[in-house]
Amino acid sequence: MPKRKCSFSAEYTKKWSFIKKGRNDQEALCSIFEFYISVSHGGKSSVKDHIQSKNHNSRLSVASTSKDILSFMIKQNSTEDTLICAAELTTAYKVVKHHQSFSSIDCSTKLNAIMYPDSSIAVKQSTARTKEVDGFHYFQLSNDC
Repeated sequence: MPKRKCSFSAEYTKKWSFIKKGRNDQEALCSIFEFYISVSHGGKSSVKDHIQSKNHNSRLSVASTSKDILSFMIKQNSTEDTLICAAELTTAYKVVKHHQSFSSIDCSTKLNAIMYPDSSIAVKQSTARTKEVDGFHYFQLSNDC
């Protein structure tokens, strides 16, 4: 008579935070390096065997000394950055729509910063020209809008 099949238990995740449920009830997932462990025959002992393996321990030591890639990224699209970007785009749209000179943008943003010193958006708004090529003015909006 065959042994009954074991299935994943939530107890594994409580004991080892990096062990999650696999693709089905007979698997566990080691989230440290995306390795599926069959628990259908050994159950908890299969998970213990994996945790004690050389491969798991070497990957665990590498993971503990490495930083997550998100820690190197600059967080963008904060609420203030989004509002500054919207103000810059709205100002540029107004200038184009009303056929105003691009010099008026430079003057307006500087004037807004002086008129509204308590507004962090007006102070940080920037639409300074970066170059002029063949009569066209190219602008660099702050925060890479």
